Amino acid sequence: MKLIVFAHRGEAQAFLNHFSNTQPDEFLYRSENYFFLIGGEGGFKMRKRMEKTLQQYAAEIEGILNAGVAGSLHDDLPTGAVFEIKRVVDEVSGRMLDLQSAGKGLTCVSAQKQADSDDYALRLSKLGDVVDRELYEVTSVAMRWKLPVRSIKIISDRAGNSVDKHAVISKASWFSRRLFDYFIEKSEK
Repeated sequence: MKLIVFAHRGEAQAFLNHFSNTQPDEFLYRSENYFFLIGGEGGFKMRKRMEKTLQQYAAEIEGILNAGVAGSLHDDLPTGAVFEIKRVVDEVSGRMLDLQSAGKGLTCVSAQKQADSDDYALRLSKLGDVVDRELYEVTSVAMRWKLPVRSIKIISDRAGNSVDKHAVISKASWFSRRLFDYFIEKSEK
């Protein structure tokens, strides 16, 4: 089985609607071939929920996929485009971890806070192509458990002063559907 990890339930909607599932706990869903974990926003919540899940189900999990939204740090990445991530950088430590990726892939910066100012986004853009808040923890936990990890991200917006969190949330269903379509078309072949 694979563990598919999302920060928010909105990102998981299309996956949960498609696959019949049960809910072993508040943040974990299980189908015939997948576990779906709603890890929460930010590295701390994600790490806690992943560790709990792996302590219970590690013997059944053969790999991890992170799927979710990311803010673009460069103008050439259009909103709605889905990309594989090849590398993640922790904003604070500068440590980099490599992921499995199909093709070229982007570098994702896992930031400590929302990238909602132009100065902050500019600083992060020197480290990578896109920004999220959880992927570094997802990857480091997977590596501690010696599990392969991949990530697909959909561009939700351009990081900086123009970030409108409410607009991103209102498009969650659409973002989830695009991620799901990519997952079905590319990731699981």
